[in-house]
Amino acid sequence: MFAVSACGFKEFPAPPRNPHIVLPVAVSPDGRVITVRAAKPCGHRPLLITRSYPHRVTLHLVNRHISDCHVEAVGVISISVTLPSPLGTRRLVDATNGKRIKYHVSQP
Repeated sequence: MFAVSACGFKEFPAPPRNPHIVLPVAVSPDGRVITVRAAKPCGHRPLLITRSYPHRVTLHLVNRHISDCHVEAVGVISISVTLPSPLGTRRLVDATNGKRIKYHVSQP
């Protein structure tokens, strides 16, 4: 799968610094590993930042080094993060818009 990125040209805006989480999102059977799919704009892997709270876990994607790059097709990659404790019954939330993220439990 590919996405198109237009970086550094006045005709095209740079990719968003904080893109929304897109589906599908997978959670490991033990509830500790969360995997998302994201574009790799301008050749730089985005950061996936998580914060754990008593009733929710937030996910926040951050694109780095995107203000001055070239137009290119970019691959879509998987990014995983390990939580300090299982997701359990907590909600998974997109930190950029506050919306609940639907997810599926991956196969072992």
